[in-house]
Amino acid sequence: MQIVAAINFVDDSSLIFVMAVGPALISLATMFIIRPLTDHFKQSTPSDDDSGFNFIYGVSVLLAAYLLSILLLQNMLDLDHESVTLLAIVLIVLMSLPILVPIVIVFFLEPKRSSSVDDHEQESEAWFLIDEPSMDVATASMDMHGEEDDDETRVNATHVDEDDDGDHKPSETSVGVSSMNWSRGNTIIRSEANKFVEGIKKMMKKKNGRRIGEEFSIREAVVNGELWIMFLSLSMSGGSGLTVINNIGQMCQSLGDNNVNVYVSLLSICSALGRVAGGYSSELIVRKFGHSRLVALVVLQGMMALGLSYYAMGLVGQIYVVAITIGFGYGAHWSISIAAASELFGLKNFGTIFNFLAMSCPGGTLILSGFVASTIYDYYAAQQQRNDDEELLLVCEGNICFSLTCWILAIVCIVAAVLNMILVCRTKMLYAQIYRKSIII
Repeated sequence: MQIVAAINFVDDSSLIFVMAVGPALISLATMFIIRPLTDHFKQSTPSDDDSGFNFIYGVSVLLAAYLLSILLLQNMLDLDHESVTLLAIVLIVLMSLPILVPIVIVFFLEPKRSSSVDDHEQESEAWFLIDEPSMDVATASMDMHGEEDDDETRVNATHVDEDDDGDHKPSETSVGVSSMNWSRGNTIIRSEANKFVEGIKKMMKKKNGRRIGEEFSIREAVVNGELWIMFLSLSMSGGSGLTVINNIGQMCQSLGDNNVNVYVSLLSICSALGRVAGGYSSELIVRKFGHSRLVALVVLQGMMALGLSYYAMGLVGQIYVVAITIGFGYGAHWSISIAAASELFGLKNFGTIFNFLAMSCPGGTLILSGFVASTIYDYYAAQQQRNDDEELLLVCEGNICFSLTCWILAIVCIVAAVLNMILVCRTKMLYAQIYRKSIII
């Protein structure tokens, strides 16, 4: 939008055409230069080198913060066209920074041998080193049995040696052959025991169903309690976020603020920041502390409840606070819930399970926005309407139009946080096993 604002369009229809066709043209122009990485690039950038990812990550956060600052600046000051053009140029420079990562990798980094290749070579060498003595032992055993039929004296000499005192002791070859037979017998016993244990585990799974963290089928996931807890939590908190997003225009109008485009852009930028920060924070929680990543979702749902309560109380800057908190929390829902669903229900039917969870937000919005928010708004608008002409639209003015709605949405977000805390307690052992951490809640 900032780049578009720097261009003088003749009418609004041209602007709408550019916004509708522009992203598709960019995708069409870049699809011919995108290709899979070859082994050369995979070896030159080992998996443990995440400097390029961190650079792109930082640029994304910086870009979102820059756009947010521009929106606030344009809302407070009346900028001329030259200033808007300068801000757009800086924005283009920031958007072009991620292209430095492939340029540096291709032209400035020397190819490195990946650790996986070295490990594979070491394993191959170790295999040959282990395999050679076993072949020698097998050959010695075959020679021993072949000579046993020809010469009885050599057989006795093979099995028993006499020392100078006349005592008998087993020879080294006899000890080696007997140890091989003993280890072979232990291997057979262990394999049979493992088969028996696996059979018992399969019988228990058929009887008790799959445990959380395993590969779920669609039928098994639908009858699982954790899936429905997550579904209800997302429908409440995600539905609350979508309710605010759908009614942000009327909220601004009721407060007498006509800068609706600023708050819509603010919601979008905060949503993008929430997706980035939510995923990063949840990874820190599970990898650093071994807790469930849904803990981050509980914190974000509490933040959404605070933002809605702030608007309901009618404090200064209420529209800014609710736009930032709702946008940030709603965006973080998707980055956290995607990873949590894959960890709890597996990847075998991940697409179907996640799309089922994604239906929770529209379902919650249908109730919270279609019935709760609209009914309350129409009630207060009818109270303020003094003209009996039915052709006039009902328009509500003042903080009272959405204050009760925000109180209800805040309570709904708190209930969603409680449901997520229940899910955290039920899945804490799973994350303790996955990330090898001791969990104390």
